[in-house]
Amino acid sequence: VLTLFPSDPALPNLRRALDPETLAADLSTVLAECRDGMRIVQCKVAPVRYRPGRRCTLRIRLWLRDDKSQAVVARTLFGKVYHDAAKATSVFNEMQELSAAAALHPDGLSLAAPAGFVPEMPMVLQRPVKGTPLIEFLGRPGVRGAEQGARGHGGVVQAASALAKLQELGVSSERERPAAAELKKMARRAAGTAMVDPKL
Repeated sequence: VLTLFPSDPALPNLRRALDPETLAADLSTVLAECRDGMRIVQCKVAPVRYRPGRRCTLRIRLWLRDDKSQAVVARTLFGKVYHDAAKATSVFNEMQELSAAAALHPDGLSLAAPAGFVPEMPMVLQRPVKGTPLIEFLGRPGVRGAEQGARGHGGVVQAASALAKLQELGVSSERERPAAAELKKMARRAAGTAMVDPKL
């Protein structure tokens, strides 16, 4: 069965999430800024990454007006629409735990702070985090050279250091990832690769 984005049977509320007016109304019920006397006056939304049947990441640009001063401020958020409400809830809870743990170590790891949760979609909201995407270190497809290799090595070292700090926070997840399920996933993906490149 073929469907045209954003129609996705596994993500029935994706179209709703991509509608600026509807999304603004939903966000006004969950964002801290709106509870503190600000009102969304404009909303723009654009897809960033899409995994059919699984999730869609959105970049959300908001303009909010303060009811008292009438000043308008801009905010950027990222929203992830999930195919499964239980998983989305678990992800949001884990983000809150990680954010709280990281706050106790201000010189350590910078994490994207959770901004809200819209259970009806279900969509997890997070604030942007400063930094450089790892792809900028590893190089985009087709880019080669010694300089890129050295830069890539540095990026991997930084990523490994960040992952070590993440482990040191001591936050554990309630979600289980049994090895058997991961092996089945790997076999399924390998079978798909074989259809394109049997040798690989």
